[in-house]
Amino acid sequence: MELVIDEEFGAKLDGAVAAAEAARPRTQQKTLGPSSVGGCREYIRATVAGDPGIPERPRGVDPAFIGTVVGDALENIFEQYLGATTQIECKVTLPKSGLVIAGNSDAVFVDANIVTDLKGCDSFAEVLYDLKRHGFLNPKRSGKYFKYAVQIAIYVLALVQAGILEQGATARLVFFERSGKAKKFLVIPLEWDALMKAIDLAEDRLGDVVRVLNAGSPEPARWGLRDQEPSLCFYTQCPFRIACWGDSEHVPTGEITGEHEIQLIEDFIVAREDEKGVKARRANIKEELRPIAGGITPKIVAPGVPDNDGFILSWRNDTPYVTPK
Repeated sequence: MELVIDEEFGAKLDGAVAAAEAARPRTQQKTLGPSSVGGCREYIRATVAGDPGIPERPRGVDPAFIGTVVGDALENIFEQYLGATTQIECKVTLPKSGLVIAGNSDAVFVDANIVTDLKGCDSFAEVLYDLKRHGFLNPKRSGKYFKYAVQIAIYVLALVQAGILEQGATARLVFFERSGKAKKFLVIPLEWDALMKAIDLAEDRLGDVVRVLNAGSPEPARWGLRDQEPSLCFYTQCPFRIACWGDSEHVPTGEITGEHEIQLIEDFIVAREDEKGVKARRANIKEELRPIAGGITPKIVAPGVPDNDGFILSWRNDTPYVTPK
């Protein structure tokens, strides 16, 4: 039977996902939110200044979307089975700058004086490697983890200021692998002192933004606030990416029209997508192999399998090896 792919129906499903994502409150938010305070200072300046941005392209069912959907479902589970309170409206007044920031927390365990924030990731190994090298409180090195720390610190301080939590409240960043391979959570605690240090560092960076705003946002000063490389800005589709990097070498200006060149690019894209599929299939097969202990097969005759007298399955460091007998 010939394999048939229904592109038209798939496009309809893609459109529904894009519409749902565009309608999310956080997507429509035009003001500075807790998730942005620890991020790129030029993004913060442009947001506060109300600079015009450009809309991002529909993302489809990408890792961020999967993380959002799974996170919403997990919040409901924590609420139903653990008594957590979810999506509490938070409004914090930052101690030094007096800036007011509003947002909504994930799951809050009021009796335990704990705020949680769910974060999807590719692998726990990547998270642990980054945190062991740079920790949370290094704005230049920690990257997204510094943003995570500032975000959850804002939720904690807001809930303390509102009288919902008590002074000294703590936080838990709860990571889950979007692939589902880990089958558990990785929970990283952040104590009160570390949370307040994250806010203090964030306010220092906000001071840089305020100085540029007060000076009228001249271009040389604005460029000093750019904390990301253009490749990342374009990859994440920052709404201010053209304003920051429109004249950079990252944005190609020439047109590729040659038939041969276009064919080569098409071949490269197809090969890249095929490679992604092979990697995903291999990872899935690895999971299915887990119940099978090491051993020797009889001769295997199948398309794509080289001539053999059987294969040996062995396991080393949680990795399967299949070698000819």
